[in-house]
Amino acid sequence: MTPRSSTTPSSSSRRRKHWPELETLAEVDSGGTVALEAAVTAIAESGPPLAEPAPALSAETQRLLATDANRLDAELLEIFLIEATEVLDTVLENRAELERNPGNREALRSARRQFHTIRAAAGWSA
Repeated sequence: MTPRSSTTPSSSSRRRKHWPELETLAEVDSGGTVALEAAVTAIAESGPPLAEPAPALSAETQRLLATDANRLDAELLEIFLIEATEVLDTVLENRAELERNPGNREALRSARRQFHTIRAAAGWSA
């Protein structure tokens, strides 16, 4: 092993020169906490406020919160039934197309998508 020359900086002094944070860590490792406390304070004071105030509730949110659960269920059921009727109309159109042209793969895909839509909506509204 070659002895280190007194004019060649040690690897630890080179690290400290390029990464001053390592010096702070070395101080903490040796029991000092002044620099660490100063860094923590500077970070804490430099950031935005910890919490932003919550936005005001919209009129629709206030209406839903004030609505009786049974009335809300009835409203959701009504929406589901309207949408399900529209979806089933599309399924019937696809069925008629498949009767005319049994090889129409797009009509078949569309019908399958419509059934998946109803199933998903029924699961969500349950």
